[in-house]
Amino acid sequence: MKDNENGPASPGAAKALREQAERRVLERQAELPENLHALTSDQARKLLHELRVHQIELELQNGELRSAQERLQAAQARYLDLYEQAPVGYLILDKNGVIQTANSTASKLFAAERQPLTGQPLNKFILPEDQDIFYLHGRRVEQGEAGDCELRMLGAVPFWARLASTMGPRNDGAALWRVMVSDISEARAAQALAGRAAQDWQKTFDAISDVVWMLDADGRLTRGNQATERIFGRPVSGLLGLHCYEITHGTDHPIEGCPLQRARKSMRREKLELQSGDKTFEIIVDPIADSDGRFNGAVHVLTDITGRKNIEIEKQRLTDRLEEKKKEMDSFLYITTHDLRTPLVNILGFSQNLAKDTAELLAAVKPAAVPEDKREAVSEIGGERIPSALNYIAQSAQRMEEVITAMLKISRAGSVEIRPEAVEMNEALKAVLDTMRYQLDEAGAVLKAGDLPPCTADPVSVDHIFTNLLANAVKYRDKDRKLKITVSGKKNGTGTVVYTVADNGAGIKAADLPRIWQLFFRGEVPGVKKGEGIGLPLVRRMVDRNSGRIWAESREGEGSTFFVELPASS
Repeated sequence: MKDNENGPASPGAAKALREQAERRVLERQAELPENLHALTSDQARKLLHELRVHQIELELQNGELRSAQERLQAAQARYLDLYEQAPVGYLILDKNGVIQTANSTASKLFAAERQPLTGQPLNKFILPEDQDIFYLHGRRVEQGEAGDCELRMLGAVPFWARLASTMGPRNDGAALWRVMVSDISEARAAQALAGRAAQDWQKTFDAISDVVWMLDADGRLTRGNQATERIFGRPVSGLLGLHCYEITHGTDHPIEGCPLQRARKSMRREKLELQSGDKTFEIIVDPIADSDGRFNGAVHVLTDITGRKNIEIEKQRLTDRLEEKKKEMDSFLYITTHDLRTPLVNILGFSQNLAKDTAELLAAVKPAAVPEDKREAVSEIGGERIPSALNYIAQSAQRMEEVITAMLKISRAGSVEIRPEAVEMNEALKAVLDTMRYQLDEAGAVLKAGDLPPCTADPVSVDHIFTNLLANAVKYRDKDRKLKITVSGKKNGTGTVVYTVADNGAGIKAADLPRIWQLFFRGEVPGVKKGEGIGLPLVRRMVDRNSGRIWAESREGEGSTFFVELPASS
C-alpha cells in the first residue's frame, strides 16, 4: 500500500514530490516570458490571476484528496473490524496449505496466538482420522471447484468445523487458498440428537403391532411401519405412493363407506370394520389439518380385531345362554313356589284344624272317664305336647310362606322390564318422601336432602331403591336418639352419579356388613322384628340391572351410609 494512503507522506516521499514539481517548472519555463520585468501591467495582472486560480484549484484538490483519504481509512477500519470480529475464522493459505494470514476468530478457534498461527500448515490442526477428508477437499479446490467439507479440528478442545474454500491468484500471481472456518459442534450435536430421536421414533413406530400409515392429502402412502409387511407381505418401500385403497382393498377407487373419504369431509376420526377371509380388521382414520384447518393428510391405522370379535361373539352367546337359563330359572322358581304354596296351605289349614279338634277332644273327655293313672298323661299330651307341636308346625309353615313370597318377589323383579330414561332425582326423591311421610313423621325423623344431579335409570327401580333404603333407616333407628337422615349426590367425573343415604341409626356389625346383600340374611338388632331378608338383595339386583353398583359403610352404634352409583344423565 502507498505511503499517502495511510496518512501524511514520509520525508522521502515529500522530497520526491518536490523534485517532480521542479522538473515540471523547468519544463514549462519556456512558456514564460524571458524577462518578467518586461511584462506590462495587464500581463502581470493576468499572470497573477492565473496563479491564484491554480493555487485555489490545488487547495480544493488537496481537500478532496484528504477527504477521500479519510473515507478510505474509515472504510479500511470497518473492513478490518468486520474481518477480525467475524463469527467465522478467515484464513489465507499458500498453495502448500500453509497459513499466511488469519483473523482473530480463527486464532480463538485454534486456541493459538495469531503470530504462531501464521506459517503453520492447516492440516496440523486437523484430527488424524479426518486428514483424508481435508486432502480430498484440497484436491477439489485445486481443480477450481468451490466447495466445503466437515471435519474435526483441534482447538482448546476438539471441535467440528465446516471448511468453505476457494482458490485465487495473489497480486504477484501466486495461487492462494481462501478458507472460511465455521464451528459447527453445536449443530452436529443437535443433528446427532435429532438422529437418535428419529431412530427411537422409528423403533417405536415399528414396534406397534397395528399397521400404521401416514397418508398425504391424496390418500397416498408416505410412511408405514414394519407391521405393513407382516400383514400385506410386501415391504413398505414397494408401497410408497400407492393409494390406501389400492393396498387394502386391491381396487382402483375408494370402497363404499371409506373412512378416509368420510374423515376428509367430517375432519374427525372415522372407523370401519372390514372382513377379509377369516380375519376381521378395524380401520381407524384420523385426519390431519393444515394451518387453515383444511384436510392435508391422515393417520391410517389397521388393527386385527379377529380375537376381539371372537370374544364378543362368545360373550354374546354366553349372555344369550345366561338369559335363557335365567328365564328358565325364573320360570322354575315361579312354578316351584306355586307348587309349594298349595301343600303349605294344606299344612297350615290342617294344623289349625288339628289344634281346634284337640281342644274340643280334651273338653269332651270327662276326667272321670279316664283312669286316674292316665289322667296326667292325657292332660300333658293334649294340653301341652300336641299344642306345642302344632304351634311349631304353624310357625315353620309361616316362615316357609315368607320364603316363598320372597322368592316370588325376586322372580318377578328379574322379569320386570327395565326402561332407562333421564330421571330428575330431586323430583324422584320428593315422590318417595311424600309416600313415606307418615312413617318418617311417626319416627320423628329429620331428613336433609341436598341438590341431587339427574341420572339415567328406570324410574320405577329408582323409586324402589330409595324407598327401601329410607325404610331401613327408619326401621333400624336408634331409639335413644333422634333419627337424622341425609341424602346427597354428586357427579364423579366418570360418567356416573353417586348418591348417598346416611343415617345415625343402630349401625351394622362389622362381621355382618358383607352379608347384608345375601338373600334371606337377617341381622340381629335388639328391639327390631326381623324382616324377610330380601330387601337389600332386591335393591342390589335393581341397581345392577340399571348398570350401577351399590355398597355400604357402617359402624355399629353410630349409623350407616349407603352409596348408589348410577349412569349420569347426558
